[in-house]
Amino acid sequence: AFVFALVAFGCNGDDSGNEGTSQRGSMVLMMHDAPVDDFREVWVTVESVIMLGADDDSSAAGEAVLTESVRMDILALDSLAQIVAAVDVEAGAYSKIRLQITNPEFIRDDDSVFTGGDVHLVANGHVDLNTQGDVFIVEDDVTIVSLDVDLDNSLQINQTGNGRYILRPQIFVDNGLSGEEGIIIEGATITSVDLDAGEITVSTTESEADVDLLVELNDETEIISAGELPLALSALLIGTTVD
Repeated sequence: AFVFALVAFGCNGDDSGNEGTSQRGSMVLMMHDAPVDDFREVWVTVESVIMLGADDDSSAAGEAVLTESVRMDILALDSLAQIVAAVDVEAGAYSKIRLQITNPEFIRDDDSVFTGGDVHLVANGHVDLNTQGDVFIVEDDVTIVSLDVDLDNSLQINQTGNGRYILRPQIFVDNGLSGEEGIIIEGATITSVDLDAGEITVSTTESEADVDLLVELNDETEIISAGELPLALSALLIGTTVD
């Protein structure tokens, strides 16, 4: 495993699998957050993510973006964004994102742990996000959608004084990134290395689409081995797994 800085996105699409079907575009879904006082870790499991169009009713199947659960520490996403999924979806406008969240676990600065009966998850973790303006998935292109978790306003202490916490996830949809955030990619595989251009192309394990991510290295990029030793770009081999 290696660690490196991601500073740009790219895509390497292949339309051969979509012949005779509806137009498709690629979507990269990410989540990020700001720090919150008194807590060291806040873990949740994102079980599913579904995109719904303006004409879809509440029972519509929609477009599944995440089909396998992702466990994450939201507090680790300060100034970082974690890729939750990279998938092909039908091109068009989407006005709602539906999430299912489970298994919250809070660890305070004093090492006390709150989970299970200590945490009440509002609406059993069912969260519908209005996009405040449609998210447009463009045919044969990559759309980045970032979900901003407002954890500071999502956590509440139970007013009855019994010490239980209430988690009412407040999440906002960001269409695109400012470019100032770092990106977390876990378990990616190097598919190409360009020494002259200083670029790496990786394929993520979360991806159900033929979409690669382009990593452009600069003077501030650090490549570190699992043994925490610095490496040169030339040491990276195609097929190597990286974080």
